[in-house]
Amino acid sequence: MLGVWDITESIEDMRDQLQVDEIPSIKNELRLRQYLGSRILLQEMLRELKVENVRLHKMDSGQPYLSIPQWNVSISHADRFAAIALSPQRIGIDIEKLSPRIKRIQNKFMNKEELACLKDEEDLNWMHVVWSAKEALFKYHPGRDFDFRTHLLVKPEGNNRLHAEIHQTHPTEQLYVEYEWIQDFVLAWTEF
Repeated sequence: MLGVWDITESIEDMRDQLQVDEIPSIKNELRLRQYLGSRILLQEMLRELKVENVRLHKMDSGQPYLSIPQWNVSISHADRFAAIALSPQRIGIDIEKLSPRIKRIQNKFMNKEELACLKDEEDLNWMHVVWSAKEALFKYHPGRDFDFRTHLLVKPEGNNRLHAEIHQTHPTEQLYVEYEWIQDFVLAWTEF
């Protein structure tokens, strides 16, 4: 199950909607909005699944997990959007806002085959699809020290779907990453 929320509500309204005992002190307003928005979205998604009395925790690595083992969770946020994936299987999700700054780091996360898929050197869309897909793969397989260029590989499959390989596992793990555009944001998630 995927959920995406364009957070337009005030912080006060979100505090009222969130049903938790304590909200951490976050001074940065954008980060607080993302925190509250992602927690409310998770709360609503669990309610829709009729799952109750669930707490969200974090591993030492920062990876979120739920207090019930039958559901896995992945959380992402960018700017005004929060995105969550829930699944009985491992899952990874990422949302990124289109920005020309990505050109500066493209060689740090894209291998030569992925670079060859660029339409031109200004192809920000493909750069962001690759980055977001690899972030989703990283979240799918937490706790590993990945080199995004050599350990996480993606190839276009068509219809907003990528074939992905994780080369730091034995045997090499193969799966799919799907993505879609929401205005000037790319949302990518591991298929489940």
